[in-house]
Amino acid sequence: MSLRLFIATAVVLLAAALFLVPWPWKLLRPEFVNSPSGVGAPTVFLVGDSTMLHYFRPLRAELRDAAELFIPLRWSAQSAWRHWREPEAVWVNAASCANVERQLETWLGRKHFDLAVFNCGLHDLANIGEADRPEHKRLMAAYGERVKRIAERLAVAAGRVMFVNSTPVQRIRSTLPPVKSEVLNAIAFGALHGSSTVVFDAHAAVLAQEGEFLEADGLHLNAQASAALARDLAAAIRVQIAELAAGRSDAAQR
Repeated sequence: MSLRLFIATAVVLLAAALFLVPWPWKLLRPEFVNSPSGVGAPTVFLVGDSTMLHYFRPLRAELRDAAELFIPLRWSAQSAWRHWREPEAVWVNAASCANVERQLETWLGRKHFDLAVFNCGLHDLANIGEADRPEHKRLMAAYGERVKRIAERLAVAAGRVMFVNSTPVQRIRSTLPPVKSEVLNAIAFGALHGSSTVVFDAHAAVLAQEGEFLEADGLHLNAQASAALARDLAAAIRVQIAELAAGRSDAAQR
């Protein structure tokens, strides 16, 4: 094989590797890491259902100068190209709490974060069923138990944990939800009561907004509501980041 042919073959193989193998793309993924200026910026891990994906982009913009944001992505040979053309296509919809539990170890990896923010509930709400079904109470209790276990696992991977409760809904899968989201939120709050997990009341934040806040599907927040919720959540995240920094500063002075 001539040197010219060898070099050409090597270039082709390298180009194929860059396109097909996920790891080189991960180094460049702008939607996975929000990198503010400065060294040692706080790190925030976020995982949630499709409602969180709706407000992740404005949240990222709100925190662009404050923290590095990490969100799980679906990586494959096919998704690498889609990532550049349609970034949201590879953001992970964590769906139900059961799915979060199954996938959390993979999503976290070995990295430690300053703050972990999680949300799950609307998928669980759709699966709980009507109150007269025999499994209703069991599924309601299981939801609270899963929220608690997820918070406990995240507490190992982060300096502080924040739970974002479920936003108001009118319909799920074109039908009325079996119970209101505030009922599920009350279960989550009870499960986390007494723990160190911070609860951000997204439900109340959305209801405090003026005008319509849901898209036509009756489930997801519209663009205006998503932006407003992102501002409120970003402010809450900044508070947690500041408190963590103050705690580290006090510890260093002792």
